[in-house]
Formats: sequence, C-alpha cells, structure tokens
Amino acid sequence: MGVQRFSSCDIPESERSASSRAVYSVVEQVDIRPLDARPLVVDSAVRRLEDVTIVKASCSPCVSRRTTEHLADGKDDLVLSIVTGGAIARRRDGGEPILLEAGDAYLGANSIASEHRFAAASSFIDIVIPRARFEPELGDAEPIIASDRLPPRPELVLLERYAMTLMEDDLELLGAHAAGHCARHLVGLAALATGTASDAGAQRGRRGVRRARLAAIEADIRANLGWPALSLDWLARRHGISPRYIRDLFLGAGTSFTDFVLGARLDRVHDRLRNTSPGRGRISAIAFDAGFGDLSYFNRSFRRRFGMTPSEVQREAVA
Repeated sequence: MGVQRFSSCDIPESERSASSRAVYSVVEQVDIRPLDARPLVVDSAVRRLEDVTIVKASCSPCVSRRTTEHLADGKDDLVLSIVTGGAIARRRDGGEPILLEAGDAYLGANSIASEHRFAAASSFIDIVIPRARFEPELGDAEPIIASDRLPPRPELVLLERYAMTLMEDDLELLGAHAAGHCARHLVGLAALATGTASDAGAQRGRRGVRRARLAAIEADIRANLGWPALSLDWLARRHGISPRYIRDLFLGAGTSFTDFVLGARLDRVHDRLRNTSPGRGRISAIAFDAGFGDLSYFNRSFRRRFGMTPSEVQREAVA
C-alpha cells in the first residue's frame, strides 16, 4: 500500500471533525474537537507496512480523546509517538497532564484511555505496532508505557528519520517484500528506542539499525545525486556518523559507496532516457543533472551496465 494523504482543508468545515476521526480510526477510535471557534485543520499521511502503521500528522489547536467507550473496539496496539513540532499535553487514564515538546517521545497503548491536547499548531509521527508483534522484541514494556516520556537515544532519532523517509513521495510504491523488511526494521528500532529490547530482540534490532541507516543513506543519495557536494564526508555529517561507518555499511551489503552512487546515477539517466523523446532531452544535460561531470566516463559506464549506448536506449524507448 502506498501513502494515503488527507487534508481537512479539502473538506467542508462542518464535516472536518468527522472526516479527521474517520482517517485516524486506522490507528484508534478517538474524538477530535477544535479548541476554539476556528475551523479544525488536520494534515495527515498514513502508511501501512504489513501490520505496522506510520501516521504523520499536523493539526491546529484541538483536543483528541480516546475514552473508555472507545476502548470497546478492542485495539491493543502499542504506539510509539514522537512530537516533531509544537507541544502536546498528554493525559493518560485520567492522570495529570504531561507536556511534551518537539523531540519528546513516549510509548502509549490503545488499550488505555487517553487525552491529547494541542494548544497550538503541532505535529507528530506515530509508529503503531500490534502488541503481539512488539512484545517478543521487548523485555518488560509496562514500565515504559507508564512513564511520562522516553529517554533521548540515538536510536530514537534514527527511528524518526527512517519513518519520515518511508513517507516520502519517491518511496511511495514499495513492493510487498520491501514493505515487510521495512516493517521489521521499524519494530526493531522501536524496541531499541524504548530501551526495553530483550537480548534476542536487541541483537535483531542492532542488525535492523544498520539496515535502517543504510536505507536512509541510500534514499539520501538518490535524492541528491546531482548535488556537487555529494560525498562520504558530506553524508557522514548529515547522518551524524563516520565516513568509515558508511563504507562498512555498503561493504556489508556487498557493494561500495562509489559503486552504489554510480549505479544510482546510471539508473536515473536510464529511466529519464526511456521517458524522454530524442528531440526533447539532450543526453549530456540529463547526464549532468544526474551528477556526471565527465561525458566519456559516463558513456563507457552506461554501455558497460546496460549493453547499449544512451542514444540507443532513447531511440528504443520511442520505437
């Protein structure tokens, strides 16, 4: 399944609250109300990866309540929620409200009544995991569910970045096999981010961290192929890791940073040539846009990879 996007601005004002509740019901049944006379504004994106769901949302001042009546739906998913902007006052099972600001995160449970009050425009990302799938990765999760917030950890930052990457347009259409791998990465990272991973879960999670880091780096490379500063050092600074670690990640995947970048650039040129008529796209311009600076090297590499010259690929696509 791709990313399903929803904006209440596309809905008549009188129907916005009901529509927002219907969209969020894939996670849990809740009651959403604006906090003032202004119309409710909710922008959200939802992605399901097997039985794991990612929800990325922003909203105007409002209150969201999951009451004891809503608990009758029987959902007992665990929700790792990260505040990405603004502030949220969270009240759990009738307790005192806890103020959560950008960067704060907590592990919630859909089997517990709760209230979330957004006093200003705020945003968050939720990773929703069935309890039956999450618990084998964890030790004792209940103390974490009962806590106010998760302690800051690098794994939590990586989890947020990985989840955000999976919501991007160019990764919208993932096959079932890739989606299954991504779901496992998310579960492993979430277990490490909560600090409750069991020994076996932690070992799987560490492997998941490496896979997730590599996936995030690969996505970053594809998004910046034409960027002149694209290099190991540049990527290492962006992702807060060492250049050597990036080399090791690619080596573990059976390739190298240089070979991956070259392959990604060649694939991009190939895709554009197959979708650009000879009279509308100069091959040299397409190659430069993909990050190639030496046309002779580009032509040799292209023919070696695809067994055809760029012009032959373009003409074949037209034919």
